[in-house]
Amino acid sequence: MPHINIFLSDLHIGVNAPTNLYQKTVHQKYLKAILKYIQDKGPQIQDLIILGDWLELCAYLPNSSVPSVKDIFNNNSDIFTPTDKPGDFVSCLDSIRGHFYFINGNHDLTVSANDINSHFRPLSKYGREIKLGTFRKDIYQSGEIHAEHGHRYSLFCRADCSARNRYKPWPFGYYLARTAALVCKQKLIRKRRKNAALLPGSGNPVFGIKSLLYSVPYILDLLAGKMTLAQAVLFDFASLAGETDPETFLFAMPDGSRITAADAAGMFPHLSVIHGWKGLLADATDELDRQGEALCRNHRVVVMGDTHTPKMVQYHVSPIRRSRSVNAVYVNTGFLCASKPELWFKRKLLSFVEVEQDRRKYVVRLKKVDYPSTNISTFAESTLY
Repeated sequence: MPHINIFLSDLHIGVNAPTNLYQKTVHQKYLKAILKYIQDKGPQIQDLIILGDWLELCAYLPNSSVPSVKDIFNNNSDIFTPTDKPGDFVSCLDSIRGHFYFINGNHDLTVSANDINSHFRPLSKYGREIKLGTFRKDIYQSGEIHAEHGHRYSLFCRADCSARNRYKPWPFGYYLARTAALVCKQKLIRKRRKNAALLPGSGNPVFGIKSLLYSVPYILDLLAGKMTLAQAVLFDFASLAGETDPETFLFAMPDGSRITAADAAGMFPHLSVIHGWKGLLADATDELDRQGEALCRNHRVVVMGDTHTPKMVQYHVSPIRRSRSVNAVYVNTGFLCASKPELWFKRKLLSFVEVEQDRRKYVVRLKKVDYPSTNISTFAESTLY
């Protein structure tokens, strides 16, 4: 009997602060439509997997406190507690045949199983729990399926546990995301909008390397050896937010301490264009195709998120451990918090991935929630035998 795995990614659910991509007034009904779809198919679903950035712990103003996981759950009770109508995560946990997995992304890097299950376990009818990964906590593998968020291929966003990083494992990209929140706030004021969900383009991942295109002095200082890559990118990005003095630009950290932009950049002297060019390329292009193709040499279905762009590519590859070439597919889930203008003009989709498996046969589907109707349909499909 065939079974189904569902992959969601990049929901970015926070406390509905103005700088958060996910806003329940805009996105909740579409997310609930997906959760209802999962509940309805529960007996067929082997596993439900959230591939990172489920929760938002980064997109907050640099000088403001960062909410806890509990704060996020409490601010979104309609989807994080059981309700009379279908469409919440707890009911999904109880309705599916198999397991509910969560893979950490770069925006919820420090969220632990205990953070989640201290909330979910008491609400589950059967005391069920959410699991972190299968192969390791940041990777899901089942049969010939491999899934992960994708941030470990990024120079700026992969977890950083180097000796000088006082706030490990938060990467350099954490400070870029906090700075991006300030840029977002200023744009909201200029355009007289209430939150990021009403701004065109707000759902695009923000990488500091792009800002260097606009600031020649930082590039020159980097090339002359007067600045490290981290300093050039962060100081340049801060200048876009009107913060020109890295010694006074402060970040309020989750533990209650504060750190300047100068000190933050100083924790990452090891970031290098030369040694990290592949990660820098992934940051600059917002795509993971090269990594997806490489993983397809060991796995027939590879699923990732991170880029916010749904994509499906079928490869004919020569696997490392097999004597003959096979078909494999790389698919990106896309995301679930596109801005209202982009949804209206159909520039972005609210998308997720469904993988149906019947022995050696895999049917990979990219699915979307229609805007504004909330109907769910398939817009790309690939079959592997």
